[in-house]
This record gives sequence, structure tokens and C-alpha cells, in this order.
Amino acid sequence: MTKKLKILPLAVSILILVILIVYSNPEKFFRLIAGSNFVFIGTAFVISNLNLLIRVLKWYVLLDNVNFFSLAPVQFFGMTASNLSPGKIAEPLKSVVLKAYKGIPVSSSLPSIVWERALEVIVLLILSAAGMLFFLKITDKIFWIGAASFLVFGFLIVFVLLFLYNMAFRHFMFRVFRKLPVMNRITKHFISNFERSKIKKRRMVYSFTASLAAWLIEGLVIYFSLLAVGVQISPLALACIFAVSTIIGIITFLPGGLGSTDAVMIFFLATLNIDYTAAVAGVLISRFLSIWYTNLLGGASLVYLVKKTGLNFKNIYN
Repeated sequence: MTKKLKILPLAVSILILVILIVYSNPEKFFRLIAGSNFVFIGTAFVISNLNLLIRVLKWYVLLDNVNFFSLAPVQFFGMTASNLSPGKIAEPLKSVVLKAYKGIPVSSSLPSIVWERALEVIVLLILSAAGMLFFLKITDKIFWIGAASFLVFGFLIVFVLLFLYNMAFRHFMFRVFRKLPVMNRITKHFISNFERSKIKKRRMVYSFTASLAAWLIEGLVIYFSLLAVGVQISPLALACIFAVSTIIGIITFLPGGLGSTDAVMIFFLATLNIDYTAAVAGVLISRFLSIWYTNLLGGASLVYLVKKTGLNFKNIYN
């Protein structure tokens, strides 16, 4: 893939954001931003930082012999890699970084990442189901858009569970993976380590609870961001709207659903008769405090990790 093609999805995401602002009455949009309540924005920022720590926690509880604060920069990097990759497919890279940083084999930490993502998808599906039932009262069209996304993620959960619990299917997928570029470096030793890695159900419950808390807190970030521009709506409803929007945004395969998730959220808010310009302003403020802030933190974490470890990628699958 050429460099231009790699940049194209991000360019599309930024274009969507520009279009959202242009069609929101730019003069009114910037007036709302300038006159927003900075106490509420500050509150949203504090909550966003709390949310980041909880997202570190949901991976931390699945791992052994790792310090929470040592894990934080690796998780921030992983979240940024996820946000900047189509369909959030790049998060497993944090296993590579953890190997370079703390010497934990990729094959030992990778199952924790698979479970972390699977549990988060389950949380998304639960909140999305609640959101779809809510919007079913408004229009069938919105419901079926969400239902289609729900089915896709349901398929992904089945795939993950088969990979983790069905040995024949897992060995078949490893054979497929080894035929792919880069993945052909997977060794029998890597597969053997992966097979031996077991995660206790108690830890999965902890991770699921942390993930649920993180998504509900995300609703609070959006709540205070909208409140800053004069819009008030239930934080729980916002968490459900954000979950549905995230699923649809990811399926567009734009980097981290950037642009598409924002557009879907604004569309849902508009169906609730919320002023379009205020919806755009509030959503973009919340996204700046979450995804863009996370990306800045992840970039800084990567610089720190490179200086700390040199990120030696040799034998990363051992």
C-alpha cells in the first residue's frame, strides 16, 4: 500500500469533521465554542483522565507481574494505535511494546489483549442494544442501522470465543496467520506459549466491570461537554448513543471511527430535537477531550517508551 493510500482514510475522517462544522453554521459554531462554560469543560477533562486510568485498569487486571503505572504508557500507546488504525485493528501492537519494555513475551500478553477487546465488545453490544431499543421508539431506520452493526460485532465475539476455546479452529487460524506478511514470523514456540496462557474468570469479571465503567464514564464526558454549550441530556442515554455510534463508526473502517462516529452521534442527537450546531459543538468538544487527547498522550508515551527501551522488535513473538 502506497503512502498516499495509507493517509487517505485519515484525510476522509478530517474531511467529515470539516463538513460537519461547515454545515453547522460556522459562525454560530465558533460563537458557541468561544462562549462555552469552561467549568463544565474542565470537569469533563478531569473525568476523561479518570477514564484513562480505568482503561489501564481493565488490561492490568488480566496480566501478571506488571506494575500499574509501568503499564499505563503502554496502554496509552495501544489506545492511540487503535484510534489511528482502520477498524481499531492495531491495538495488539501494545504486546510488542510491552515485550520491549518489560520483557513479557508477546505470546503471554496477547491472550489478555484478545480478552480485553472481547469483553469491551460485549459491553458495547449491551449498551448498543439499550440504545437501539430507545431509538426504536423514534424510527425503524435508525434501529436497523444499529442492528446491522450489532450483528457484525456479534459475529466478532463468536470468532474470538472460537479462537480461544476451540483448539482445532485456533490451530487453523494460526496456519492462516502464518501465511500473512509479518505474521509469518509466528513460531511454534509462540503458539505453545499462547496455548499455555490461561486467564482466570475472576479477572475477566474485573476487566468487564472496568470496561463497563469506562464506557459509562465516557457518557459523563459527553454530558458535561454538551452542558458546556447549553444542551442537557441523560449521561446514560449518551453512553448508549456513543456505544451505537462507535460500533457504526468502526465498521466504516475509518481510523478509530474518527469522523464517522462523530457524525452518527450528531445525527442521533438531532433526532432528539437538539439544536444541530450545539450538537456538533458539544460532540467535538467531547471528542477533543477523549480521542484527540488520548492520541496526544499516546504519542508522548511512544516517545517515552522509545527512549526507555529502544523498542527492539527482534524475536517479538517469543
